[in-house]
Amino acid sequence: MARRDTERADRILDAAADLLTRWGYRKVTVDEVARRADVGKGTVYLHWRSRDALLFAVLLREGVATFDELARGMRADPGEVLLHRYVRAVFLQAMRRPLLAAIYTRDAEVLGRLIATDASRGVVHSKITLSTEYLALLAEHGLLRADLPVERIAYGIGTAVLGHLSIDPMLPPELAMTDEVKADLLAEMVRRSFEPAEAPNERAPGEVAPKITGIVEQLRDTYLEHIYGSTNGEE
Repeated sequence: MARRDTERADRILDAAADLLTRWGYRKVTVDEVARRADVGKGTVYLHWRSRDALLFAVLLREGVATFDELARGMRADPGEVLLHRYVRAVFLQAMRRPLLAAIYTRDAEVLGRLIATDASRGVVHSKITLSTEYLALLAEHGLLRADLPVERIAYGIGTAVLGHLSIDPMLPPELAMTDEVKADLLAEMVRRSFEPAEAPNERAPGEVAPKITGIVEQLRDTYLEHIYGSTNGEE
């Protein structure tokens, strides 16, 4: 996609993301997105074949931003591949990005039927594949508990993250805390529950970081192709 087209697509995505966050799936119209992006309605359809394709691209872009942040952190500090630090980073991203939090919690009011489409199921499958490969690499390098199957660790992480993202409306005001404190609590829970009690080999994070970063960036590139690929306007 030419640079000018990409910039125009991003402007449309920005408008759609803002509306989806504030209004939810049912109230977002292509007409309103086009008006806010200062383009014609037909221009939106040049990029995405339908309203749902546009809104799904918005969700994929949230994933791209998360993957970029994770990859940057891992390149800057290989220790970011450790499970508790990875989960902490993902949680903070979700707290800062309402649409990302909606994706993790499968918020039907915000996402509507986007969470039940074939495309959505494909994304879930790709994320599960990423998580499986990531955890397998950690286990291979002695960075996970050896007495728990990777599948159980994945389940435990999912419940811990979802709980931290969902619990606030059920808590009294006196238990309110900052996102950083929540992230620290989550990280400590994950570290104590799923990582070895003894300190890992100091070289292990550096050895595994390039592989994990590569997996994250590969999934990011796949998302980008779905967002900006030429087929979006033709299918």
